[in-house]
Order: sequence, then C-alpha cells, then structure tokens
Amino acid sequence: HHSAAADLPMLQERDARIRLILGSLYGARSPVPTLSGTFYADAVLDAGARLTLMPEHQERGAYVAEGVIESDGHDCEVGTMLVFKNPRTSRIRVFTGFWLKCRYLILGRRMRSI
Repeated sequence: HHSAAADLPMLQERDARIRLILGSLYGARSPVPTLSGTFYADAVLDAGARLTLMPEHQERGAYVAEGVIESDGHDCEVGTMLVFKNPRTSRIRVFTGFWLKCRYLILGRRMRSI
C-alpha cells in the first residue's frame, strides 16, 4: 500500500509540526493501514519548543535525526534512540536544545489487554 506525502496528516501541536506516517496520534489517523496499534511520525520542533507524548500508547520512543533534544534531564544528540520505559507516565516532555530546529522520529504502540 502506498500513500502520497500529501495524503498523510500534518499535525500542529504547540510549536511542533508532525507528519503522521503510520497509525493514530493526537486524534488523527494515517491512511496507511496497520495490523496493530503502532504509530510512526516525523516531528520538527523550533528551538525551545516542547512536545508531550500522551500515554495512549504504552510503548513510546524517539529517534533524534537532527539537532539535540533534552529528555528527562539528558541531552540526546543525532543518532540517539530514546525508549520511554514507564508506561504509566502521563506525559513525556521532549525539549529542543540550542539548535534552530530539531527533527526526530517518534514511534510507539498500544498494548493489548490480556
């Protein structure tokens, strides 16, 4: 299945521009079909901006593709993969560093109840 970039939802969350590639996030849904509750998105933030990942997905992560972000008191540079381990955390804040902008890929999935 192929979807053109123009068909993928572009979300604006505060100072973040997010292209939703796969799954659902912040109430939007990508036209790309999935077999699970997975999401995958490309986020671009301006310097000093923050993005909160809501707990709707119990497994969440972020890959730093450009710039530096700060998460949980740690600076994370290009090539860093963050895995947020606490599924009960109500909000995860990711901050940009001193760069003019930052780009990272966010991903996660919903866990099924047993």
